[in-house]
Amino acid sequence: MISDLITLCLLVCFCVFGITRPHVAMLGLVWVNTYKPMESSYAFMSGKPVSMMMSVFFIFVCLINFKKIRVPKSFLYHFISLGTMIWLSISNLDAEFPIFASWKYENVIKLLIFCYLIPFVVIDKKQFEQFLWIALISFATFAFFGGIKSLLGGGGYGMNLIGIRSTMWSEGSILSNQMLSLIPILLFLGFNTQISKSNKLFKYLAIGYSVCCVLILIGTQARSGLVCLILLIGFAIWYSKQKAKILGVALILPLLLLPLAPPEWFDRMSTIQSKDTIATEASAMGRVVVWRWAIDYFKDNPFTGGGFLSYRANAGKLADYAREGEVVIDHVNPKAYHNILFEVTGASGFVGLAFFLGMLCFIYFKCLEFIQIYSDKTYVQNFSRATIVSMLVYCAGGMFVSYAYYPWLYYLFAATVIVELIFKEEKK
Repeated sequence: MISDLITLCLLVCFCVFGITRPHVAMLGLVWVNTYKPMESSYAFMSGKPVSMMMSVFFIFVCLINFKKIRVPKSFLYHFISLGTMIWLSISNLDAEFPIFASWKYENVIKLLIFCYLIPFVVIDKKQFEQFLWIALISFATFAFFGGIKSLLGGGGYGMNLIGIRSTMWSEGSILSNQMLSLIPILLFLGFNTQISKSNKLFKYLAIGYSVCCVLILIGTQARSGLVCLILLIGFAIWYSKQKAKILGVALILPLLLLPLAPPEWFDRMSTIQSKDTIATEASAMGRVVVWRWAIDYFKDNPFTGGGFLSYRANAGKLADYAREGEVVIDHVNPKAYHNILFEVTGASGFVGLAFFLGMLCFIYFKCLEFIQIYSDKTYVQNFSRATIVSMLVYCAGGMFVSYAYYPWLYYLFAATVIVELIFKEEKK
């Protein structure tokens, strides 16, 4: 009940201060769509259409404050964003499982429309930092819950580490991968933003959240999380100017974390070592046979895919894709794609995949361009490197789980456009 009252107070604050400030109304929607208080509630907020109400409020605020809206001048941003939404709509008109697809489509299209509008209302550096802080704190709250539980010895493979009913974080691998991908942006916020420079508590908050994000790996026992952590350290060393410091942290980190890990964690991580282990381990082979099935499925549905949740077509068929010496996956129930590229292709075909890869390329090459153009601006340099590392870690984890339509990549997409607009204006 107390948490629901706090949530209600926060929503009221977003509405009161946002009525004449579109970016504040947007921040409220970022918090709702990321933290999802209606799912974490066990009292009067539970199941309420909070996201819909905040979406209507955001649109209303934009309409009555139309002069404060700025249209981004990036053609590629509009082309990729609108193209993705239009093609997803076309693909899901003839979805293989229309009832399931319609539910997923409604949630995804609302997310994409909202993320598309973020650069329209975030028009200066202060608002940009507020957007990143709200987004990161909303995500990292789950890292705090899960990290503390991991520190106390809780969790385990297949368990709900955060202890909250959530449509986004029910799978440990997704939770672990997402939280680890937040660390570069958390550290950027902690050491570069105005609020962290004026109040050191925010720097310590960013560092504390980063530690919790790493602890999630212990609690979830997710093998893909270990892959993400290794890549995070590797990318950080590659892109950072302070390579010695990061290398030192990388050497100390195992000494701090491994004593906290239970024997089950070491047993699960050891299954990564050999092909023989993977061939006989149901979880790993489940992914492999789904990928084999998916390739055949895409041959039959190359342009528009099968719509959202098209993986349901593999129910009872995966046993046919096992090879000699491999464990047979004979699930009656369907198994998800467990790969963001296959997830996107399954939902919208190779055309949809081209739009998705276009977004990733936009983020990556635009940030590389920032590093070259703004060589005299440490702020932009650090943001660009942090964004590249965050995206690469997220996508690396996405080779093993399906979270292509979670908010984080689209927040990075919007943030990249905002930075371009802000600093182009400063340069004039």
